[in-house]
Amino acid sequence: MDKNELRAWICRQYGSTSASRILQIADCIDVYADLMESDVFLDCFLTEHKGIVIAHGRPKSGSLYQTDITGAEVFQDKEPMVFLTRDSGIAGTDARALSQENLVVRQRTVPIEDESGAVIAVLILERDDSERVSLNRKLDHMEEVATTLAENMIPGAGMFEETEMTLDYMFAQETHHRIKNNLQTISSILSLQQRRCCTDEAREILNTDIGMINSLASMYEIIMTGGSEDVDFFQVLRRMIGCIEQIYADKEPPVEITLEGDPIFVPQNKIHALTVIANELIQNAYKHGKFQDKGKISVQLLNGNMYASLRVTDNGVGYQEEAGKRQHLGLTIVRMLTKDPLKGSFIIEAIGSGTAASVHFPL
Repeated sequence: MDKNELRAWICRQYGSTSASRILQIADCIDVYADLMESDVFLDCFLTEHKGIVIAHGRPKSGSLYQTDITGAEVFQDKEPMVFLTRDSGIAGTDARALSQENLVVRQRTVPIEDESGAVIAVLILERDDSERVSLNRKLDHMEEVATTLAENMIPGAGMFEETEMTLDYMFAQETHHRIKNNLQTISSILSLQQRRCCTDEAREILNTDIGMINSLASMYEIIMTGGSEDVDFFQVLRRMIGCIEQIYADKEPPVEITLEGDPIFVPQNKIHALTVIANELIQNAYKHGKFQDKGKISVQLLNGNMYASLRVTDNGVGYQEEAGKRQHLGLTIVRMLTKDPLKGSFIIEAIGSGTAASVHFPL
C-alpha cells in the first residue's frame, strides 16, 4: 500500500478518534526523527504476528535506510519487542532486532493507546547496533584471553590483572554510555510533551524533570570522558548550568547565573547525590526566587582541607522559614541525600535580599 492507501486503511480500521491519533503522530514522524537523530517508525498490526509500517521518519542525516519503508510488512520473529509492546502495553528499551534491510539494530518502543487504553499502534526508534556488536565481540575475546592467562598461570600473569582492569573499564564506559543515551531519549520525549501542555503548572513540572534528567546525563558524559574513578564536579556543574539556562531562557524577569570556585574530584559513589542536590538547589532558586528585577543566581564550589562546600545564592525575596517547613519535595530530597550518602550538613537561610543554600560534605 502507498501512503494514501495506508491513510484510507487506518480510517476504515479504526474509529475516528483512534485514526486521528495515529495520523497525527504519523504527520509528525519526521520531526521526531530529526529530534532523536534516528530512524523512527509507527507500526500498526494486520494479524497476531504481522504488522505494517504506517510511517517512517528519517533524520536529515544518519538514516540507517536507503529508502522510506512506509508500507513494508513487519514480522514478529524479526522485531519481537514491537509485538511484545503491543501485547503488554509496556514500553521496551535496548532490544535487538533485524531491520527491513537486514541490519542489526537496537529498538526502543512506545505503545500508542486509544481512549480505552488499548494499544492501537507502536512507535519505534532504531539505532545501528553493529558497532556495539563489534565491541561485545572484542570484549568476549579479551575475556577469553584473560581467563586463559589465569588458568595456566603462565609467566606474565600480571598481564591478567591489567587485562581484567581494562575489561572492567570498558564495561563501565559502555554502561555509562547506555545510561546517558537513555536519559537523553527520556529528556527528548518529555520536551515533546512539554510543548503540548495546556497549563503553566504542567509545563513547570516537566521543566523540573527535564532539568534533572539533563543534569544526570551531563554527569555521565563527564564520567565517560574523565578516565578515572573520581569525577570533576566543577565540570559537571558547568554543563548542568548550561542545560538549566536553556530550560529557563524565556523566564521573566531574566536570570543571570554564575559559577565560580575550585575543581573538586568526587568519588563516583557520591557524584550522583551531589548532582541531584545541585540541580534541585539551582532550579529551586529559578522557580521560587520571585525576583523583583533582573535575577542573579551564584553557584560556588569551595574546596577545603577536609570539607568541601556547594553554595547557591540568589537575590530574590528571601527564604521564608515557615514556607520551607511545608515545602517542597526538592528540599526534602536535598536534606536526605546530604545526610546519606554525603554524611554532610545542609543549611538554607535568608541573606539580605535573597536566599543562600549551602551543603558541606567531607572529601
